[in-house]
Amino acid sequence: MMQLGVDFSQHGGALEPVTVGRWLSRGVLYAIVQYSHRMPQHFDTLAAFPSMEPQAYVYLYFPLSEWNQTPEDRVASCIDYIKASPVNNRLRYIWLDVEIPGLPTDSAANTIAALLRCAKVVTDAGYLPGIYTSRSMWEKMCANSTVLSHLPLWDALHIDDLTPPHTELGLAGYGGWGKHYIWQYHDTVTFEGHSVDLNLRESDTAPVPTPPVWSKEAAIDAHS
Repeated sequence: MMQLGVDFSQHGGALEPVTVGRWLSRGVLYAIVQYSHRMPQHFDTLAAFPSMEPQAYVYLYFPLSEWNQTPEDRVASCIDYIKASPVNNRLRYIWLDVEIPGLPTDSAANTIAALLRCAKVVTDAGYLPGIYTSRSMWEKMCANSTVLSHLPLWDALHIDDLTPPHTELGLAGYGGWGKHYIWQYHDTVTFEGHSVDLNLRESDTAPVPTPPVWSKEAAIDAHS
């Protein structure tokens, strides 16, 4: 069975309670929040909805961000936000975001080593690490390494149709991953007034959500 989820960054602005309520009515069961200055507000809003599962992701820069942060610095700062938030006891997954197209990056070996250190920071803090990436980014930045295939994969593999495809999740076919845990099947759209990406994951117990009624007019440019 398929579960619908959203992920969103700081660029969508403040998250309103009415939006989360409407997401739930559309079958959304989990929300993956980007590490940013807006993360505390986003978590405060999600805290009022116990049936919405919170998760987090950290956009990583290799070897350093423009703010002179190492990847581990950014993960640790994200964890500080989570631990101070009212959703801390409900949050399990922290996703390590591996995608910096067009920006300077490190060698594949150094990138993998940094990701292993980040995963340790996550597990030492009591959370579950996972990898967010796409085939093209993983092959470019990590030379298709299989070293991290023991972690769950959140796979960016976009299709044109906004309607959730209620089918078996496919094989990932790269990086040693046999299958995605979460499939990000569509990038940025406006959904109930907030900019999100759309995701699916499998569940053996959850009911199939009622597919939202999407419209092509709701799609917006991911770079706007």
